[in-house]
Amino acid sequence: MREYELLKETWLRKSYILAIHIIWMAFYPLLFFILERDSILGKVPFVFSGCMLPLIISSGIFGDDIASGRINVLIAKPMRISELYIWRFIGLATQGIIHLSIVGIIIFLLQRATGIGNTKHLILWLLLSWMLFNTWAALSTTLSTFTKRGHNFMFLIFGIVLTIVLRNFLLMSTNSISKTTLTVIKYVFPPVELLYTCGSNEWTLLQKVLLFGHIIGIVVLYAGIGITILANRDFRQQCD
Repeated sequence: MREYELLKETWLRKSYILAIHIIWMAFYPLLFFILERDSILGKVPFVFSGCMLPLIISSGIFGDDIASGRINVLIAKPMRISELYIWRFIGLATQGIIHLSIVGIIIFLLQRATGIGNTKHLILWLLLSWMLFNTWAALSTTLSTFTKRGHNFMFLIFGIVLTIVLRNFLLMSTNSISKTTLTVIKYVFPPVELLYTCGSNEWTLLQKVLLFGHIIGIVVLYAGIGITILANRDFRQQCD
């Protein structure tokens, strides 16, 4: 019962979350006829719902409770701090599954009704989108453990822009430091490039399994950092 309440809370903690899901889905029929055929069957869900959506719906997922003092009520219950983090994250991951499943149905029906494009790789792209969703959700949730209210969203947006600029700058350099930094960006940050490459090319089953294992490793790393931060914070004086 407690787990169900924590899951439900990720949907209902802010009034706009359900509205965001509905608005996001409503855009897909429009995008279907505006963008290129291949894009709507893969790349748009990947960027639109896999990357952008988790940043918005995870805004303040822990920061709001810490700022309001509600975190004291939650951790006072017979619950490990790791459980609180894990169920909050699972709540976000569940939103991703439901959202992308509905998006997949919308795209499939539009393709069947119009004959535009094909759905050959649709399931793969939706799975890759969900993997990307989870990495951003885990990173955002961890940032929310030490940022004020919804500032984790702003930190992520700033970090994305900064990373893109830094990556483009490092690509012009050939020294070992630049190559090492690019490797870190590629494999330790949310692996947008790796996932996109997997969807755009014919990867073997072994490569896909290794990528899936890599995603799990990144999510566990982000979550471990967040749980450690929560376990070592004193929330008694944290409320606004």
